[in-house]
Amino acid sequence: RFDDVRLGELAWVHGATALVDRLHRAGLLTCVITNGHSEVQHPKLEALRASALFEHILVGGDEVQAGRKEKPDPGIFARACAMTD
Repeated sequence: RFDDVRLGELAWVHGATALVDRLHRAGLLTCVITNGHSEVQHPKLEALRASALFEHILVGGDEVQAGRKEKPDPGIFARACAMTD
């Protein structure tokens, strides 16, 4: 019940989707980077329908499981840039 309520209340901050749409219209690819455990982040991303908004998503917990580092390590930002290059 708690997760249903919590996830049901999640929303992008005002203007976020319009900004990403504007970036797409300008021909830019987008990537969102989360920090935190995969088990927590994936349900949030699904509730927000992030995959419909961003071409790429990097979840910090997934990066750690794959042997890479998460935020604030610069490697995850470099990886995001390479994905959208």
